[in-house]
Amino acid sequence: MNEREMQAEVQRVFDQMGVTIDPCVKVSRLSVGERQQVEIARTIQQQSQIIIMDEPTAALGVKESRKVLDLVLKLKEQGCSVIVISHNMRHVFNVADRIVVLRGGVKVGERLKSKTTPDEIVKLIVGAEML
Repeated sequence: MNEREMQAEVQRVFDQMGVTIDPCVKVSRLSVGERQQVEIARTIQQQSQIIIMDEPTAALGVKESRKVLDLVLKLKEQGCSVIVISHNMRHVFNVADRIVVLRGGVKVGERLKSKTTPDEIVKLIVGAEML
């Protein structure tokens, strides 16, 4: 393994994604949000076509959450399918095209973002009747 080549490849992927982390820094020294960005960059480097993210912003502050959501949008621009599992309606509506709601392991609704509201989605999540 050539360390210089690996660092150059990491820097190329970071540049492509707009990540500003030094590729020489050990992951153990990175914040949770930076680790998320590294993990997303890894999927790009591996040319993943589908990425599933379970509550990717749950443990992050506002700035780090924004960076992760921006990366999700960049992935979409590049043609990657991204499934984001989240209870944060603001984040969901920032990045989603389509919203699928599961309750008790059963699909209870599916909506295009452009044809629904956060209130409607929350009602599906909690099982409230639509009036």
